[in-house]
Amino acid sequence: MSKITETLYINDGKYVGEVKDGMPHGKGIMYYADGAKYEGAFAKGKPHGKGVYCWANGGKFEEVLVNDELRKGTYCYPDGHVYVGTFLNGFRHGKGTMYYANDNKYVGSFDCDYLHGKGVYYYANGDKYKGTFIDNKPHGKGVYYWANGSSAKQFYENGNLIESE
Repeated sequence: MSKITETLYINDGKYVGEVKDGMPHGKGIMYYADGAKYEGAFAKGKPHGKGVYCWANGGKFEEVLVNDELRKGTYCYPDGHVYVGTFLNGFRHGKGTMYYANDNKYVGSFDCDYLHGKGVYYYANGDKYKGTFIDNKPHGKGVYYWANGSSAKQFYENGNLIESE
């Protein structure tokens, strides 16, 4: 038995795909009035499950949505940065990896879109910093490792280096 594809017009947007009880349900594509598009699974009228959401600005999210909310997956930013990890209320939150366009990388904890908690920041030149971050800045104790193999224990306050040994 084949699935029936319908076209629905919802809130200035257009949906093309499987329908149940007059709502998007199953596989489909939703074209939003602002130029965004979601292609993937729907349940009871909302994106739910695996899919790809593309924003008009070029941002792209792939993987899992629950009741139309980003939960975990990959977000590709228009500037070339890529985040792979968990989300809460649309923000990077929990564990994840941020790949920067300049080849730097951060692996660790996020809170409301900020590097926050324990993590490791890898620099493109081979250096790395392992420690605690608050609001995108090193804070507290950590260790800086240079690409040549040397290292130093460091202490930061709000991104300012206070002590290095």
